[in-house]
Amino acid sequence: MDSRTALVRKRPEAAAESPELQPVPYVSLADRAYASVLERIQSGGLAFGDLVSRRTIARELEMSLPPVAEAFQRLEYEGLLECRPRVGTKVRIPSVEDVRGHYMVREALECQAARLFAAGASKAQRELLKEHGAELDRLLRSPRVARVAYLKSHEQFHSRVPRATGSTAFTASYEKTQLPIWTWISCSVFWTNLRATSERRWKSSSHLELACALSKRDIGLAEAAMRYHVQSGLDLILEHLEPYLDRTKSNGFR
Repeated sequence: MDSRTALVRKRPEAAAESPELQPVPYVSLADRAYASVLERIQSGGLAFGDLVSRRTIARELEMSLPPVAEAFQRLEYEGLLECRPRVGTKVRIPSVEDVRGHYMVREALECQAARLFAAGASKAQRELLKEHGAELDRLLRSPRVARVAYLKSHEQFHSRVPRATGSTAFTASYEKTQLPIWTWISCSVFWTNLRATSERRWKSSSHLELACALSKRDIGLAEAAMRYHVQSGLDLILEHLEPYLDRTKSNGFR
């Protein structure tokens, strides 16, 4: 074996040992623009009804207009932005129908996920869910928790249940439904009042209690606990989105 051959054969091992040589996941300019605008909405930097300029975003991110336009199209498709002639692009104000419709789908998916979790989750998955539930309740009681940090942890807690099914398609459907819900919660006055009312409204359905119910291998109990949790969330979000909701569209569902 010559020295050149030995060097070539060692390269894969060297790459594995050197973190700086590991491949970096590709992130397109459109993905960067999308993440930037979404973060501004979720952090409260952009509120319901605020105008959002493609040119301003492109200038701030130091990129051309096409990737920003692509990001805006994605956000419009997801129901978070809307473009109106002679007005421009705004952060979309959800209607009562929007909120109730998404919660109907959320309830169906999460109740099914709860049933599957109760029936088939591993011991480790059950323990991790309970630990996460306790941590989430602790975060909500903390006077210094940041809105984005809490909501991120909240979203991760709920996603543990469908992910335990092992079905990529099921998990993807769930996550697609959740994005507008968490965004609406995040950029509304809901967050300001949530902690003041959480003990009164959610004490009987804390995330630790929900995790314990899902972990008892009782399918009926798991589904009932999740249904109550989701329905309580719907009541709460409608109450705190009241100043913002577009009531021009409503199909009467409750």
